[in-house]
Amino acid sequence: MNMNGKGCQKPVDSSTFSGDLINTQLQFGEGDTATTITVSTVYRHRQPRCLHKTAEAVEGPSCIFGTPLKLGVNETTILPKVSRNQLVCKASALLLAGTLLITGGVASGAEVEIISTSSGVRFGIWPKRPSKPAPTLFVLSGSVEDALKSAYFRQAGEFLVKEDWLLVSVDLPCHGQETRPEESTGLSGWRERVDHGEDLISDVVGRLKKVLDYLIAEKMADPERIAALGTSRGGFVAVHFAAADVRVKCAAGFAPVTDLAILSEFRGAEQNPLVQRLALERQVDALSGRALWVVIGDRDARVSTDSAIRFARRVTAVSLEKKLPALVDFHVISEPKGHTVPAGWPERAADWFRKQLPEKR
Repeated sequence: MNMNGKGCQKPVDSSTFSGDLINTQLQFGEGDTATTITVSTVYRHRQPRCLHKTAEAVEGPSCIFGTPLKLGVNETTILPKVSRNQLVCKASALLLAGTLLITGGVASGAEVEIISTSSGVRFGIWPKRPSKPAPTLFVLSGSVEDALKSAYFRQAGEFLVKEDWLLVSVDLPCHGQETRPEESTGLSGWRERVDHGEDLISDVVGRLKKVLDYLIAEKMADPERIAALGTSRGGFVAVHFAAADVRVKCAAGFAPVTDLAILSEFRGAEQNPLVQRLALERQVDALSGRALWVVIGDRDARVSTDSAIRFARRVTAVSLEKKLPALVDFHVISEPKGHTVPAGWPERAADWFRKQLPEKR
């Protein structure tokens, strides 16, 4: 696609970069007549620093069409109505600013390292192998590469790696190398497996346990500082992992799935016993007294804000019934875009993880 509008400076060729995904939203006009587009670009980074910066922090355009330019993960820049040529020019300038911002030292360019356990379980680590047992955060979304190469899906991990945390991921069922011939990918594949009576969550949790065994045995992970997080379906798996393995001291869900029956892919399967058994509300006994953190938008119809609220309240109720501490930190945030993670909340989750797993003195 030609990104050069009339009179625009040619942007740096983004194909020469790889690494973090920047989604920059451009909104033209306001109210019912507003038009929004998203520019998604992948860049290679050089130094481990936070992505949430403004363009004023670097050389390059900081104001376009008289509007201050914000650049970061899922940032939105609101502009007056402009012509098509101006739209193309704006997108071009954003890509240029993004390249200048990130190559100036915003995030690490480390590659994901793929490792296999002795039993053949494939997983990835980022940003590098630790020299001593490190606080370890399992990051779950789709494939290993989806989770670890994207600042958006790294979530709190984007900030914790600056304090020498190790990020780890596996392919979720029907993603990456966990796909099968003649099978749908993603959540449609989950539905097909569940229809055949296959407990896909037991499978992925089993793999996660083996990875954790390996990391502890190889002295890569500090066994006292293990955590998990996930986005959407990854949040569903992260909480299941915490429920199944007490070595996971705390878990966070970002706009998490809490009940498969809510998803459009599972329409008609609401009464399936396996679907019902996998709902997170069925895991509350194992989660009572455990530290959980959840953020979700107030109108998330994709995974259901109400379902997440019911789950969190149920964990708290069962914890109190058992005279255990109620440690659910739950946040419902105004978010008109629906199924997405509200801006600023990954940093808050990072603070929460630090409190749950403080640095050893």
